[in-house]
Amino acid sequence: MRGLKNKGLDWRNPHYLFPKNINAAYYDIIRKLRKKFPKPVPERIQKKFNRLKERFIGLEFKDGDLIIRTLESPKAYIEESREMHNCIERCECYLKSSSIILCATLKRKRLANIELSLETYRILQCCSPCNSYVKERELIEALIKKNIPEIIARQYKKKGEKSIEMAA
Repeated sequence: MRGLKNKGLDWRNPHYLFPKNINAAYYDIIRKLRKKFPKPVPERIQKKFNRLKERFIGLEFKDGDLIIRTLESPKAYIEESREMHNCIERCECYLKSSSIILCATLKRKRLANIELSLETYRILQCCSPCNSYVKERELIEALIKKNIPEIIARQYKKKGEKSIEMAA
């Protein structure tokens, strides 16, 4: 709904609120929004992203074939959103100061997008393609929990300072 409202579409229209086929309606809206607003990332958004997320760029955790990493630019968020068929692009999650979005892959296959709170260090969302349930959620949670100290260190490091992982 936020995406419709932000793009100037009538978000109160029953056609959008009560569709007969929710999946078809969802993808129809997405197509309309992308067609109506194809966008290169504006410089002001790139600058804001850099200011908010630069400390987390390059953050990556591994456990066997499971890799969890940050998305490194607004363009990466757009590409990830299109590949995973979810809303991280349209909700502008990349401009939230209270959370970071992580991407989980298993054996080089996209597994999930994870929104992690930078206030409570808990997972707010963990979704597979098309916002479906993630079977490997426990593995993802365990790996993130194990690496919370690295996230905290990056969150509070001063500009130009190297992270714990890089310094070692």
